[in-house]
Amino acid sequence: MKESEYFEFQKPQTYSLKGDVLVEQIPVEPLATSKKTAPKRNVSDDLKQLREAYAAESKQQRENHAAELIRQREAHTADLKQQRDNHAADLTQQRETHAADLKQQRDNHAADLEQQRKDHAAILKQQQEVHNADLERWRREEDRLNNQLQTLRTEIAANREESRLEIRRDMLDAMAATLAILRQGQGDPAGLLRDAEAGINLALQAGEAQFYGEAKQLVEYDPDRHESRDRLSRGESVTIIHPGVFIPGTKTGNYILLKAQVQRHPEGNR
Repeated sequence: MKESEYFEFQKPQTYSLKGDVLVEQIPVEPLATSKKTAPKRNVSDDLKQLREAYAAESKQQRENHAAELIRQREAHTADLKQQRDNHAADLTQQRETHAADLKQQRDNHAADLEQQRKDHAAILKQQQEVHNADLERWRREEDRLNNQLQTLRTEIAANREESRLEIRRDMLDAMAATLAILRQGQGDPAGLLRDAEAGINLALQAGEAQFYGEAKQLVEYDPDRHESRDRLSRGESVTIIHPGVFIPGTKTGNYILLKAQVQRHPEGNR
């Protein structure tokens, strides 16, 4: 058997079939005779022993294969569990990051809205202050003209002269009414301008009214003689846009009917 092509040696006194040999393929030959009588061997016992050895080896291989499959299944299950845990951790991290980003965006948006609200409130407050300042300026101008009108009426009552004083009074009445309408934001601007020009021309014809200041003239700001939408300080350099009109005074001095309209000089103070 040691030299047979059908068997392979495993350990002393033990042989097994080669991997690709079947029992049916082994030829049965009579044992060679010798001068001495050899003990007879039972071939069927040998075949039975070989079959049992092959069956035991096959069983061991099956058990090894089953154990290997079990080990691979457990390793695969452990890998899947680790992948599932890692994926769950990644999803949790992404959810927390996304929530933090949304919170930051919401906080930034709320801060932007609050800043816009403050800026808008500041603009509205500034516009309100400018509007109130304009109304106050018109009110003072109206009061000034009404005071002049009252003074002229006193002079008329004292002098009983109709001529120029009556003309000045009519003109001041028209100007006071015009300023009152302008203060209320009513009336046709073109018509108001015509009425104002008519009153000035009437005063000029009477020899009483005079212009002061010339357009584009550079002067120092005097709130008693000038008016502007800019917030100016006395003595600041300004440019005349429209000249003013005044009536040379009698007992109480000159009467300024219309202040010269000015604006801040682009180059600042001289």
